[in-house]
Amino acid sequence: MAITVTATQGGSTGNGFMLRVFVITGAKPVATQTGAAVNQQVSASNTWTQSITTSANSNVYGAAAPFVSGLTFTGSNATIVDQINDATNGATWGTFHALGVTAGATVRGFTTTNTPTGPEAMFEILAAATLAEDGSGPIAASTTGAGPLTTASFTPPAGSLLVACIASNGGAGTTTFSLSNSGTALNWTQKSQNNPAGGDYAGIWIADIPAAGGGPLPALPGQTWLRQFHHRQILLPPGPPAAAAPGPGGTIQPLPTFPVPRRRLSRAVVASGTGTTGIRGSVQPPPTLTPPRRRLSRAWPVWWSGKGGISPSGTVQPRPTIPVPRRRLARAVVQFIPVTTTNQAAAAAPAGTIQPAPTLTPPRRRPARAFVQFTPVRTVNALPPPVPVVLNPLPNGGSTEGALWEMARTGNWPKRPPGFGPVGQVPTSGAIPPAPGERGWAGKKRKRFIWPRQDE
Repeated sequence: MAITVTATQGGSTGNGFMLRVFVITGAKPVATQTGAAVNQQVSASNTWTQSITTSANSNVYGAAAPFVSGLTFTGSNATIVDQINDATNGATWGTFHALGVTAGATVRGFTTTNTPTGPEAMFEILAAATLAEDGSGPIAASTTGAGPLTTASFTPPAGSLLVACIASNGGAGTTTFSLSNSGTALNWTQKSQNNPAGGDYAGIWIADIPAAGGGPLPALPGQTWLRQFHHRQILLPPGPPAAAAPGPGGTIQPLPTFPVPRRRLSRAVVASGTGTTGIRGSVQPPPTLTPPRRRLSRAWPVWWSGKGGISPSGTVQPRPTIPVPRRRLARAVVQFIPVTTTNQAAAAAPAGTIQPAPTLTPPRRRPARAFVQFTPVRTVNALPPPVPVVLNPLPNGGSTEGALWEMARTGNWPKRPPGFGPVGQVPTSGAIPPAPGERGWAGKKRKRFIWPRQDE
């Protein structure tokens, strides 16, 4: 998951600071990072070193804020990582580290080309395995203002440790910092800092990246799968009961009570038992069993099949009372008794007359079960009337001779003189066949015939 880290000034703020985030693999979690932490306020010196006692194979990270611009750092038992010149605010921000150090006290830090004043802080990162700086860490971010300051987006590996080094200008009072990140909030913890009142700030912060999840959850079967593939479960018989201690006078103890396992109610099994005869002939009462709740639609009534024995006084022990489970009303049988009613009492007739039978209105029936018979009928649409095809209609009543005489008289000659169209059989009976002697083409062999001249 890609994240960004943001550093925000608090307390007495000042312009100008830098933020560097390292990504460490193989480190212990934040809760057990109890390595050495040292800090100091350097006053007008070119030696920015201090002794730190470390464990074997751990890493040391440091941050410093010398308040002189344009400095050059030289590592001392450490490697310079950042050297950022802030000419606007007259400071040089720096970070350094020492990887895979040996156990014991060692002087670490750097020297400069001038004698600046400012804070310095260092912290030891303890190893759970082999420590390594992951290449996913972002480059250092800096600003000449008061921030907040955010790193570039980066994707640290799961289970890694983030180490943030901050070097900042300060205000008239005490300068503090807080760290946050995008996405799920991490447990940022400040492990080493130097921030005197009226001075600058240098600090080391760490945070855990959550470990990778346990993978996707196993898919659980749904109801459709259970209905199709669920098989009957077989209940194993219970083990042998514990031997009962003999009672006084040779009496036999009652049967031990076994808890009935919870079943699917539609397949439940109800146990039964009989009493045991004592030395005086009395029958022990059977244990009281509470039948499990059933699905009412599939429940079966349970009856006690045990028989009582004769006691010394000759009385028979009563059977235990077993509640009958409630049934679904859907299978109940309801019996109706027809009753004849009269809407209005008839007037008293003279003595000796016979009263007519009362009129009963038959009940209205539901017509939902009536059957309607449909007879299929096939219809045929009538053919449309043929459309006459007119070939080269002729004026003057359809006569070729009359049309020619009329065109000669008026001088209106069409582009195609009438009667010069195709002759022969036409597709419909509405066409006008050519008259004998007309000029045109006829027959399959396209024989040409000529219409004779007309004498004027």
